Amino acid sequence: MVSLEKWCRLRGNLLFYFKSADQFSEPQGCIVLEKYRCVRHGDLREYDGFVFYLEFEDGLRQRFATNTDQERLEWMQAIGLAGYDVKRAQLKYLREQIDKKRGMIHDVDVDMLRLQTGKEIGDLISF
Repeated sequence: MVSLEKWCRLRGNLLFYFKSADQFSEPQGCIVLEKYRCVRHGDLREYDGFVFYLEFEDGLRQRFATNTDQERLEWMQAIGLAGYDVKRAQLKYLREQIDKKRGMIHDVDVDMLRLQTGKEIGDLISF
């Protein structure tokens, strides 16, 4: 197994990885956090740290290691909450709470309809 040290930054549902911890370094790549799960790998420290994996529905699996078990827990929690599906559910919940306070109910979730059909709303309406 080849192991290369990289540094990561999480922005929304994007996990950027860098060659160094320098805050001005350019990202070497990006992992889109969609259709995945975080999996803890054992309780003990391995040769490179405390390990967890990102496992994607398409079968890809990415290994990560942290310096401490606490860091691993924090990364797994942050990454677990960063996925598109989680963000979408949070948005839906917040919209429902706003609507309840306003006393309104939406008949159509416009964003969900657009995502499901791949079309803009104007394309779906005929006059």
